[in-house]
Amino acid sequence: MVPSLGRYLIVSGVVLVVVGLLVTASGHIPWLGHLPGEAEDQAEVASLSETVTVPYGTFTNCIMTKEHTALAPGDIENKYYCPHIGLMRSHDIGTIDTGKSEDLTSVNGKTMP
Repeated sequence: MVPSLGRYLIVSGVVLVVVGLLVTASGHIPWLGHLPGEAEDQAEVASLSETVTVPYGTFTNCIMTKEHTALAPGDIENKYYCPHIGLMRSHDIGTIDTGKSEDLTSVNGKTMP
């Protein structure tokens, strides 16, 4: 039996499916979107044990990905995915939009889980 944590699927501790994204054993997500010259987004898993606090609440055991694209060098974004919820925070860390964050504030109108 393969253990499952909400929207995460963990196989032998290294191969994951995160909200529908395949992650290789090395932590690389092959393509988030791929249309040459239009969408060439890539990501890798940076952490498997983040704690994230957003207006909706505080969550543990979250996955942090580092996303980037060759089409916009310097556009780097950390995204945090938490069990049973999904994407909680998107935070720009590159040279484009540095410091900009988008946080989950409610789910189906509820402001706390």
